[in-house]
Amino acid sequence: MLEQKEAFYATRPMAGADFAGKMTGSMHKLKLPLPDSHMPDDTVALLEAGVWGQARGAPIGLPDRVLYGSDQVLNLDKHWPGHEQHPFGQWRTSALPKCPQSLLSLLEEEIAGVTGGMSYLGSLGSFFAFHVENQRLPSYNLLMAGSPKVWYAVTPEHISTFRAACAAMRVEPNLATMIDLEKLAAHGVPLTRAVQRPGQVIITFPGAYHAGFNTGPNWAEAANFAFSDWLPHGRMARDEDGRITPTPLFAFDRLLLALAMHAAEPSSPWYADRAIVRAELELLMEREEEQRAEQG
Repeated sequence: MLEQKEAFYATRPMAGADFAGKMTGSMHKLKLPLPDSHMPDDTVALLEAGVWGQARGAPIGLPDRVLYGSDQVLNLDKHWPGHEQHPFGQWRTSALPKCPQSLLSLLEEEIAGVTGGMSYLGSLGSFFAFHVENQRLPSYNLLMAGSPKVWYAVTPEHISTFRAACAAMRVEPNLATMIDLEKLAAHGVPLTRAVQRPGQVIITFPGAYHAGFNTGPNWAEAANFAFSDWLPHGRMARDEDGRITPTPLFAFDRLLLALAMHAAEPSSPWYADRAIVRAELELLMEREEEQRAEQG
């Protein structure tokens, strides 16, 4: 735990094979499908209090070593024969980033977690710390099987309050450092809480800070997507130059130009979005003119 106790180190991500081999408790090796948990709400709340209590330095018997297999590309044919028949299979993330109206379908390169889904293998007490998705992209998060996830989110109208609180505590939001909810509350930051169970989807909006933890072994999938109304958020992420969101994974301007060419075609899925595309192009040209003027 950090000395000021405003934050603590979140779970260290592990490769899927390491996670499978080192899981403690009932899941000694990766074996799918996981049994669905019908955990009552009061049990979720009890585990939540215990996990946070232990994180704050009050050991209550939870495992000392907590593992989290994050950002994994699983070979489901190997780990889970017959996964195609899973009841939530049609909701899986693999095709979402490149669905017909997603702007990410215009990207030429393959980017893990952006142009395709990723898997997340949780254990009791494994955290995912407060963060914003790369380039303020929205995200789709499906819990496929296992124990519930508990989510915390900062709604858009409170993001400035959240950032001010982090600055006051001298804590930088990132995936390695989980900020104490009690400290955020003391700084006047209201949070939205949600319990996600198997078969349920959590959508995070562009630029929204979100975090959470797992109440036991589970398997989730997540992917980014982007429709035309994301463009102002993508522009803001570009102008932030990595101060708020991680280093960009693709060039916003290049994506915008590719979109503009497609949106001009009446048969394009973005033809109806011409106005917002034109507005973003005008802002891009103004930016280019300002940069050229500064360069003399």
